Amino acid sequence: MAESRLGKIGEIEKSKVCHLCNNEGKPGGCPRCGLTPRSATSIKMLSLDVPTDIIPTPYQGVLWEKPNEPDKPLRFQQFDDSLEKVNNLFLSGKVPSFSMFIGAPPKSGKNNFAYSCMQTALAQKFSVAPLLSTADWRRLQKVSQMNPFYKLYGKYKWDDLISLDVVFMFVDHSDEKYDEIPLLKSVLDSRAAFCLPTFIISDYKLNDLVPAWNKESYSAIYNSADNRDYYRYPVVLHRFN
Repeated sequence: MAESRLGKIGEIEKSKVCHLCNNEGKPGGCPRCGLTPRSATSIKMLSLDVPTDIIPTPYQGVLWEKPNEPDKPLRFQQFDDSLEKVNNLFLSGKVPSFSMFIGAPPKSGKNNFAYSCMQTALAQKFSVAPLLSTADWRRLQKVSQMNPFYKLYGKYKWDDLISLDVVFMFVDHSDEKYDEIPLLKSVLDSRAAFCLPTFIISDYKLNDLVPAWNKESYSAIYNSADNRDYYRYPVVLHRFN
């Protein structure tokens, strides 16, 4: 993979700008330079100078690949196909017009998917938040209510993060996970007001994030209606046995 990317970079350096696709690639490959949106984005990613607090070093320049599991159950295939469609939207220079809740077991490639989409968006000149935990967002939200100038880790203000083009966040493993739904609702509602999507990755199913005494509280952010506000009520994807 690295050799082919470097080869493409060499071709681009020689030809400078492809007048047919403007180095943006074309589906199936540009007839002149051969670039696809994926390879064009790969070149942009490799040339990015991305702070490690946004994209950790092990994920820099790494694009997500759909798992190759020939005998996987249909529901897993549908999950992977859905992620591929979202990944392809980012590769084509677009940000999805819907939010997502992505639930799958640990080591399912969720972080790889998130960082791939995040740096693809960065390569397309979108503004992107770091991948923060729900605990980080909760602390930022609570302290910011008393001090609107508070910066998480001395860098990130609530007002700034909430209005970025792309926000991925992950559900942490603390005991406060049973308070996640109100927090997720606050973030989703706040960003929906700007018509901005929110992407939530989780090792838990959505209905596992609610206390035993209130098993239906997940409905605060779950809505299956076709005409719903997709920024406010995310598409829910699960990949569990």
